[in-house]
Order: sequence, then structure tokens, then C-alpha cells
Amino acid sequence: MVIDKSEIGVSGIAKIVAGEQAFFVRVGFWELLGHEASRLAAGSTLDEAEDSSLVVAAQATEAEARGASLLGRSEQPRFLLRAKLLERGYPDRSISLALDRLEAEGFLSDRRYAEAWLRARIGKSARGSRAEGPSTLLLSLRTRSVAEKTAREALASVLGDEERARLLRQAISKLRVPGKMGSEDRDRESLRRELSSLGWKGEEVREALED
Repeated sequence: MVIDKSEIGVSGIAKIVAGEQAFFVRVGFWELLGHEASRLAAGSTLDEAEDSSLVVAAQATEAEARGASLLGRSEQPRFLLRAKLLERGYPDRSISLALDRLEAEGFLSDRRYAEAWLRARIGKSARGSRAEGPSTLLLSLRTRSVAEKTAREALASVLGDEERARLLRQAISKLRVPGKMGSEDRDRESLRRELSSLGWKGEEVREALED
């Protein structure tokens, strides 16, 4: 392939024209694929490997733009965004380049997604009948392919002392059914076990029940 025309914009994306073909390529992707930026100059004759890399870089540039558009609508985890781009036909290598750049630029963040998801989930819990706890929230994030470390950090950030106490009180209110086992002591023990299964610590449960 012979490059007939090459224009690099201020965004770092080059418009490459070769015969009747036109490619929009982020120069950074081209370089990550192991090539010098100078090889994109007009008059360069690309070999077979460079031809292939040009296509990958062009697809990565398009995938980046598509990914940024999806992220502009709502926060998404990397895993889900990858799946959506795969559904749209972008190859895996191009998607990886695009997602790495979106992360580096701060557009894509599993931590930010996890925090937004947690706030929404806790808000729904306050209005619904489902009791929530640290373990159920963590598990739900893990099923959304958020790494455990990231999920735990997000949980710690969102569940400060005040919010944690409020969520625990809500869980107690949703689970408490007076007299369901025939005595107050047995009711409280049953409630403790249920709260423990949701991930609440024994000490905070005891304090909440005493209050």
C-alpha cells in the first residue's frame, strides 16, 4: 500500500488516503503496534505487516469513538463495554487499544462505575422490600465483572459510617417480623443470623439492635 496523502489533526488522528481507500488513524495506536509515526507520511510504501497494523489502528480509532459515545450516556464497566464493541464487530485487539486509551484518559473507570451502581442500588433498596448488606452488594458487583479489589474500594467509599448505619437499619426493618419464632430472644437470634449472612459485622448488629 502506498500512502498518497496524510493529514494529522491536532487530536492526534491522521487521515490517510491510499488509492481509493481512506483511513482515520490515531497515531498513538499505530505506534503502540510497533511502527514509527514517520511511516504514515505521504509517499511511504507500507509492507504487509504495516498494512495490517493500519487496519487495526483504524478500527481501534473507530472503536474508541464508539466507546466514548456509549460512556457519554452512562457509566459502564470495561467488561460490558468490551462486550458491546465486540457485538458491533470490532476485533479484540482494536478494542483493547481503544479501552486502554479510554481508561488512560479517564473516560472509562470501573471504580467510578461501581460507585455509581452502588448509589443507585442503595437508593432502590431504601424504597423496596429487599434487605441489603456488604456481602450482597459486593457479590452483585462481582457478577458485573468488577474486580474484587475495585469492588471493595468502591464499597468502602460509598458506605461511610453514616450510610452504613442507615443501610443496616433498613435491613433490620425489612427482616424483622415480630414473634415469627415464638419468643423475642429467638427472633433476635434469627435476625442476627440473617444480617450476618448479608455481611454485617456482629458488633455493629448488636449495637443496632440495642438502639
